[in-house]
Amino acid sequence: MISKVYLEGNREMKKYIKYAFSRTLPVLFGYIFLGIAFGIVLQQAGFNFIWAFCISLFLYAGSMQFVLVPLLASAASPLTVAVTTLFVNSRHVFYGLSFIESFKKMKTQLYMIFSLSDETYSVLCSCKNEDPEEKNRPAWFLINLFDQSYWIIGSVIGALLGQVLPFDFTGIDFSMTALFVVILLDQVLAHPKAAGRCAVTGLLAGIICLFIFGSGKFPAAGTDHHRFICHSLCTGRKKKGAAVMNTGHSILLIAIASGITFLIRAFPFLVFKKRQMPAFLKEIADKLPPAIIAVLVIYCLKGPLTVLGTETIAAVIAIASVVILHLWKRNTLLSVAAGTVLYMIFIRCLP
Repeated sequence: MISKVYLEGNREMKKYIKYAFSRTLPVLFGYIFLGIAFGIVLQQAGFNFIWAFCISLFLYAGSMQFVLVPLLASAASPLTVAVTTLFVNSRHVFYGLSFIESFKKMKTQLYMIFSLSDETYSVLCSCKNEDPEEKNRPAWFLINLFDQSYWIIGSVIGALLGQVLPFDFTGIDFSMTALFVVILLDQVLAHPKAAGRCAVTGLLAGIICLFIFGSGKFPAAGTDHHRFICHSLCTGRKKKGAAVMNTGHSILLIAIASGITFLIRAFPFLVFKKRQMPAFLKEIADKLPPAIIAVLVIYCLKGPLTVLGTETIAAVIAIASVVILHLWKRNTLLSVAAGTVLYMIFIRCLP
């Protein structure tokens, strides 16, 4: 009897692991490379792989981690780090609204809140959209865990080996853009009217904000910032840092950034910890995912949209291929991989 229960539990766990890995595979490609880029930038600022591991473990916020590097190197004030973190990660306050009731039912609620990054939020929205009854909810924890593990591994590799890696990964970060496009498309196909209107609203809002505030101040995921850093690293334009290390002060800054990021993500859960969300807010929460993901798509494309050139053409061709292929095959990994490969080819081949 005990062995039977064990075997059934083991089969269930294998099923959830397989499900989580298949869902996070597109994130793996982007996170490993962007993590490597972060590790290299951090190492050049004077911080070794241990710092890369700890920052990715406790902060886990891609764009803020890149922004944090010069703040650590210049021994910035705690207030500066606090305000910067609040601005860079403010968008995360909306993510929890879509998962308040779902996370309340999970024993791993605190970790689910902590690890709700842009890409993980998008993947979970896709899972929830395809599985309204949330039968695969036990796999959500693994999705979050796998995503953070990819990021940590990439960060450590970058800090240890990044400068001697012989590969030119320029353009592989487009996998994040392709993933957002696929998830947005799935949501629109599932609910054409409601999700379609929200997606259009998000796209328009993203474009308007992009051209009002400019690409440098557009408050979202940080992918274009990553792309610039990755391109600089891959083409050999390396900048040697000369950070004056103050271990205690650096730990304090990391703790402040990590604490504020967690509080931002946890804010909706704290507000509605002991009470139900109002009906109107539940309705907003249900409609938020397509709009937010649409804004993330625009943010990922802020470079090609504001500076027309080779990247613009490559991005248009790649996104068109992602949409057509996904409408045809409905295979997330295939659509993301094909779009990313095409993008990497065209940015190298186009004049």
